[in-house]
Amino acid sequence: RFGASKNIYTSQSWDFCEEVSRHLCERWNISQLLTPADPADPASPGDRSAEVLRSSICSVVNEKPSEWDAHLDPVLFEFRTSVNSATKYSPFFLMFNRYVCLSSEVDFVKDSKEQGAGSGKADSLPPFTATVQEQQN
Repeated sequence: RFGASKNIYTSQSWDFCEEVSRHLCERWNISQLLTPADPADPASPGDRSAEVLRSSICSVVNEKPSEWDAHLDPVLFEFRTSVNSATKYSPFFLMFNRYVCLSSEVDFVKDSKEQGAGSGKADSLPPFTATVQEQQN
């Protein structure tokens, strides 16, 4: 279920074209496929996640310079559970093929199942996701 990807699709951003990235892709036999992105076109499907993550981390570092690393978990959680504009899914969903279940939602899910109702978010899963989840169970 987990492991290295066979292909990685990246924009032609310098972040992903550095020598280190190329070396790691060669070492792990990963094909790095570059996709063109037109920076002049705001409607282009280019992924700005790296910029958003970088600015969020910089903000935490500036606000709490002596203890910034202790505050990274909330930033990363927000990043991993937010819908990406390019993929239309959150990184969490793409990794685990399900929506994140927050601790504040656990009682709702448990109560809904006891009453015979659906689990809230599970009813709104796309058809391909529902099929994959059925196969995994």
